[in-house]
Formats: sequence, C-alpha cells, structure tokens
Amino acid sequence: MNSNDKLSRNDLQTEALHTLAQHRRLILNWGTGVGKSRVAVNAMDYILAKHPDSRFLLVVQETNHKLNWRIEFRDAKGERRAEEILSHTEVECYASLDKYRGTSWTLIVFDEGHHLRSDLKQDIISTMKADRVLLLSATLNDQGDGDDLVRTLYRTFGQFQQLTFGTQDAIDNDILGVPDINLIPIVLTPEEREKYDSLTDNLNKKKSEYFNARFEAGLESTDDDTEETEEVKGKWLYAGGLRKRFLGAKKTRVAG
Repeated sequence: MNSNDKLSRNDLQTEALHTLAQHRRLILNWGTGVGKSRVAVNAMDYILAKHPDSRFLLVVQETNHKLNWRIEFRDAKGERRAEEILSHTEVECYASLDKYRGTSWTLIVFDEGHHLRSDLKQDIISTMKADRVLLLSATLNDQGDGDDLVRTLYRTFGQFQQLTFGTQDAIDNDILGVPDINLIPIVLTPEEREKYDSLTDNLNKKKSEYFNARFEAGLESTDDDTEETEEVKGKWLYAGGLRKRFLGAKKTRVAG
C-alpha cells in the first residue's frame, strides 16, 4: 500500500455515516482512537437536523463514561448544539437497561456493545425497537463469541452491516502513531495514600457485595447476572471508576 492509498479518519467516519444512513443497522468494530464516538455524535446531529422530534438512547458501561460522552458532544458540536442533541438523548448504563424494556427510539447507540453478551441484556433488547441501531466496540470478537452476539442482534433488530478497522490498521494508515510505552512511578503523599486506601477499601467492599449477591441468588460462575446482581455489579464498577480516576489525575500530574 502506498501513501496515496491510505485511509484517513475522516474517510472512515464518512463511510460509517453513509453505511448507517443506507442500512440503518451498523456495527463499528474499530480500534480505540479511530473515532467511533465521533461517528455516533455526527449521526445524532444529522438525524436530529432532519427529524426534530428524534429520540436517542445512548447506552454506556460505567457512570463516569456519561461525562466522557458529554465532553465528546461538546468537542464535536460546540456547547449549544451539544445541549440540543443531548436534550433528545437518554444516556444510561447497561446495569439500568431493564427500565427501557418495550421502548422505541429513533437511534440506539450501544457503546462498548460487547457488554450485551449476557442473556439478561439480550432478553431486554429483544423487547426494544429502533429505526436505527449503532453498536460500537473495539473488542467484539476478542472473547470468541462475537458471532453469537451478532446473531442475537440480527434476530432483534434485523441484519447489521459491519465495518472493521483495528488498531494495527490505524497505525498502518497513519491514523494512529506507533505507541511508546513508558513506565512512570507514582509516589503518593501520606494524604493521597490514605485516600487511595479508602477508595480501595470501598472497591473491595463493593466487589464482595457483588459476589455475595451472586451467591445468594444461587448463580454459578458461568451464569448470567440477574437484574439485582447487575445493579450491585454497577456499584462495584463505579467504585473501580472512582479509584481509576484518582490514579489518572496523579498520573497526569507526574507525566505532564
């Protein structure tokens, strides 16, 4: 492949938008950093401009991802347009997906859509309707069961188109640079260590509560979660997100 044949991020995103417009069902199996989120934001913007009464559902994995998406909307469309789009959008975590049984939407966006693998989530989405569906994932086939999930999506919403562009593809096309890996030690002050220990204790507590809830529900390690255990799991993941953001802030301080 010579340099004239290389794809740009804009080329990929334009193709994705055209595919979603034409086929209405799309899986973006793209590597991190290629622009999956931007495709979703641009799709909502385009649809809302043509259909002002549109209703969007954006499903994310963790509560802290909601803020990341708000930033993505603002960066892509500016504060005013971002708020207009978000006023037509429900942003919810997978752990709370059950409240949307039987609902209908102009567009559903499943961020990190590989989290739809459980039987419970697939049972929920089987009751939902959407004019368009966009599933975003960088790891759809990493666990070897991507095809099973795709078949469930087909049964629920109809046939999907798939666009695959991995991290190595992005590097080969100069969309992403070859990553440098640098190990930077983080030294915490006594106050920061106390905060970190408190966050870790809370994380371990929520983890224990989740596995206790699974035990009380009689679930084996290979069983799917129930609605109740999904809720407890969401609290465990949220606690993990708090500790991750704490360490992320300290890492930025050191690396910056």
